[in-house]
Amino acid sequence: MTFSTLTHIILGSVLAITLLLTAYYLMRLVLAPQEKKLAFSSGLRKSAIWTVALFAIYFIWIMIKRAFF
Repeated sequence: MTFSTLTHIILGSVLAITLLLTAYYLMRLVLAPQEKKLAFSSGLRKSAIWTVALFAIYFIWIMIKRAFF
């Protein structure tokens, strides 16, 4: 297994986990009682920021992989 394939697998797996975590926080926010929504919104915000950052890193890696490997 080459370095680029291994990196692709790792980044894709981490991105999938963060997407699932973001969906989990979103469902908790939607289904939470009104007084607990503020607590769940901070978790959703953190998870969404990590997901967007990993999404950007993942697709930058794909562009680098196509250009050089």
